[in-house]
Amino acid sequence: MKQNPWPGLNCLKAEIRALIIKMVSLICIIFLLVWITGTSCFSASKCDRVTLGFISDHIPLPKDVSVVFKQEKDHFCEVILKINNSLVPVYCTETSVLAGQLFHNKTSMTQKTLNSIPELIEKERQQSLNELALKREKTIKLLKQNVKALDNLVSISFKPETFKTHIYVISDPGCSHCKNLLTQLWPAAVKSNTEIRLIIFPMGKAESLAMAATAICKEYSFQDYIHIKQGDTAAPVCALADQMIPETIRFFQSAGLFFVPVVLAGDGSWVVDTSDINRVRFHLGIEPVDNDTPDDVCRSDNFDQGL
Repeated sequence: MKQNPWPGLNCLKAEIRALIIKMVSLICIIFLLVWITGTSCFSASKCDRVTLGFISDHIPLPKDVSVVFKQEKDHFCEVILKINNSLVPVYCTETSVLAGQLFHNKTSMTQKTLNSIPELIEKERQQSLNELALKREKTIKLLKQNVKALDNLVSISFKPETFKTHIYVISDPGCSHCKNLLTQLWPAAVKSNTEIRLIIFPMGKAESLAMAATAICKEYSFQDYIHIKQGDTAAPVCALADQMIPETIRFFQSAGLFFVPVVLAGDGSWVVDTSDINRVRFHLGIEPVDNDTPDDVCRSDNFDQGL
């Protein structure tokens, strides 16, 4: 048996083989890490960073807001927000937020999205209706409990020659449904010997505030108020309006009132929370009339639109 003249050579070869294996393993690990990193970068959704916090950093949002739906849409993250029971689309990039509809080739991509999620839209609609109904019920209960406080908010009254009871009517001068009701209400008041105590509640629009000031400062009669028009005159300034209007707004906002007209019995025993004159006539004990006007309300968050 021949003796190896280079006994250290085998050890060196073994060390080289081990070193090569380590280098190959290290290279494989590096390639694997690069691949994983690259894949995660390319596969990251445009919507991963889009939250209500991100959106509110760019556009003002009310407290009552939630994300209903979001998905990648071309170069954007498309988000459908629920704000005040309405669906509002926004489109987010890494650095900005665009509000409104997205169009492509004269087609609304936003509407396509809404059409693709009918079950979700219906679920949100039903939830909104339930929330509004609960809010409405709570408000009516508070008004009935605090009916005596309404006398301090009355700006105009209509008294028949003889009257044995009274009702309160809460109205916004810019609300068409209020005007429809009031036009039919005064004949009912005459027939039922009922005094109308009118409370002017401008729900926030500048035009309504101006008309409210006009009616109060110029001491409008009930008939004058029914025929008031937007922009007839510049809004006057008087101490009574400066006192009454903010006081009325504070009172009804604290009660959560977000719609008009509302008619209440003088003792708070019944409430009609729409413009349906025949519901009022029923409570007044007189026969119904043919009524072609819509049974509806004006809402503070969607003015002059029905619930």
